[in-house]
Amino acid sequence: MKINFTKKEFVTLLEMIDIANWVISAHKVEKGPIEEPYESLEGKLFALSSEFGCEEKVKYSKELDGYYPTHFFEMESPHRNFIDEYNEETFWDELIDRLAMRDVIRELGEKEFSNLEPIERFEALGKHEEKWAKEFEEHGLENVSVKT
Repeated sequence: MKINFTKKEFVTLLEMIDIANWVISAHKVEKGPIEEPYESLEGKLFALSSEFGCEEKVKYSKELDGYYPTHFFEMESPHRNFIDEYNEETFWDELIDRLAMRDVIRELGEKEFSNLEPIERFEALGKHEEKWAKEFEEHGLENVSVKT
């Protein structure tokens, strides 16, 4: 199969692959077999980058025997804004969700919470999510502390 790309389309594809790779493995210290198919496809695409005149985005590493994004491509390219935006939104959503769940469990107990009807669970969580969303919208992390 042959697919024709313009340079602009190929750069967009490289950016999408970099975003996907961030989601798949940025949080991992070591990569395992589950990541291998994604790494392999990324490597194939990166290997084609010189054919599209994208040497400033991807370089070959003799030491690692593979193609890797340049620092500029990873950290300074416009697609990085999507990653930063995703990370920012995910942080606040997860923080709110986890604090709401903690508060509901403290309020009702784990067994009682799990026995609620789905709509009741949704409402119980929603009340606390709303409280935390308002707090973080108004104060950010200013009022957050950890007991030691």
